[in-house]
Amino acid sequence: FYWAVHLGDFKDEYAALFGKLDSMYALGVRAFGVFFDDFGSPDADFHATIGNRVIREFLAKKGDCSPLLVCPNVYWGTGHDYQKTLGAKLDASAMILWTGRSICSDIRAEDVRKITEDFRRPPFIWWNWPVNDYCRSKVLLGRLYGLDACACAGIVLNPMENCELNKIAIHSFGEWCRDPRQFDSRKVWADGFARIFKDPEVAAAMRVFASHNSDQGKNCHGYQREESAEAAGLCRAARAELKKDGNLSSETRKRLAGLFTDLEGAVRTLVGKLPQENPRMFWELEGWLLDTQHTAEIGLAALEALGNADSRSRQLAVDRLRKARLAQERDRKAHVAKFAAATFANDAKRVQPPRAADREILPTVDALVEALAEK
Repeated sequence: FYWAVHLGDFKDEYAALFGKLDSMYALGVRAFGVFFDDFGSPDADFHATIGNRVIREFLAKKGDCSPLLVCPNVYWGTGHDYQKTLGAKLDASAMILWTGRSICSDIRAEDVRKITEDFRRPPFIWWNWPVNDYCRSKVLLGRLYGLDACACAGIVLNPMENCELNKIAIHSFGEWCRDPRQFDSRKVWADGFARIFKDPEVAAAMRVFASHNSDQGKNCHGYQREESAEAAGLCRAARAELKKDGNLSSETRKRLAGLFTDLEGAVRTLVGKLPQENPRMFWELEGWLLDTQHTAEIGLAALEALGNADSRSRQLAVDRLRKARLAQERDRKAHVAKFAAATFANDAKRVQPPRAADREILPTVDALVEALAEK
């Protein structure tokens, strides 16, 4: 367990710094970090000086502490002068955090080799996955991939704010750490649900749900993951058919109905059984479950309305569609209120409504509704 002090615009307040470190040492902490990320200036000489003084005047005197962990101000990419200066001047015993080629990116062995040269030591990799602080309308429950076997000082995941849901990623990460070169991403992810959930029905339903809730959506980092991989071909074909003439073939309609029905069934299983299996996880996931359920309901209603020649039956399907849309808007607002009430006042302003299954499923449902409206 590492406890880190985040210094930012530190102004030679060493007495206060060592006092804080001493207070944590008295509580039993024996592993410390000094972080300069996300605010303050990129002064590599000064940051190396601070790290070296912590090592020399605190850690060395205690004699029973782990190596210092430093998060630099420039913690991504390679070739920066800041990184090279910090690597040259920071004591060789310290470990330096690094997030990859970008702030959020895959971790590639070639980039690790480059940053190792800059830091003059292997990096301590801080992988920004499955963190969702930059895409808070999403939960990232997909498989682990894009993480090369590489020589590093250590590696950690940056998790989602949805603590229990991180178990899916952490299970895969644990298996990757066991043997990175033999790691089978798809198998480990698929097998993990039976290890995480006791109830086989919950495990199966969560696998279905997770497969459609794994991508970050459009984001400032341009980092995305696969989503609805097994259904992507069907969804794209359906959207192409609708764009062409506003109609679907009977086979496409049948397959889409099966997709939406399976997804709706998985959600109903989770809503019914997850509160008993893991109530804290259900609390975290409820908004996305309901959002997925409503999307599936809208899709099924739109399919029925599009394919039904009887005006009364078509109108009943449209009424169900409208009801599901209203329920979706209501539940999105309830999700925001729930999460805002559970966090800090400043953070509450950043809570976003859930957008579930929105890489393939939601665009397909929107296309169905648009085609129905045109008719």
